[in-house]
Amino acid sequence: MIYRYQTKLLVSIFLASIYFFSVNVDPIVAETPEKKITNGFITNIVTNEENTTIISVTESDGKTSNLKINPETNIGIESVAGERWVSIFSEKPQESITRLKDQQSRLIVLTVVHDGESILSISNADKRDLELNLQYLFIVFMIAWIVFFAYIFYLSRRQNAINRDIKLLKSQPSYEKETK
Repeated sequence: MIYRYQTKLLVSIFLASIYFFSVNVDPIVAETPEKKITNGFITNIVTNEENTTIISVTESDGKTSNLKINPETNIGIESVAGERWVSIFSEKPQESITRLKDQQSRLIVLTVVHDGESILSISNADKRDLELNLQYLFIVFMIAWIVFFAYIFYLSRRQNAINRDIKLLKSQPSYEKETK
């Protein structure tokens, strides 16, 4: 009777944990209608006659956006050595273009915040993929729970088998003679 209760308890805990962790919560989108976020690499940098710099950013799905760099555009990118360079485009336009071309030649993924036409800021893409990390964490957590409950189930089965063997040994006539 206790065994049946333990099994029901373990099964209900297991099903509750599967239900609890399978609920999908949609992430909050961080962009507003005025600002759009594009992650991609630079495919082309052009400065026209009006001294306006236009860069083409290609996303992972192949969509290319041609965006204009404003004088107020904030740029924060890392060099090959890993040192961070932060500037406003109007302060050092040639240095900014040189560093952006370096990012282009290395096919570094950048995060570009823009309003559809003009770039507000350019920075190195965040290398952490939070959703993927949470999926891995969830999978490891679920495997740990499955192994834990499987081990408890195994121990309860083993304990019942040992109890049956002990009862069987005690019921044999040779056991009664040896104990007297």
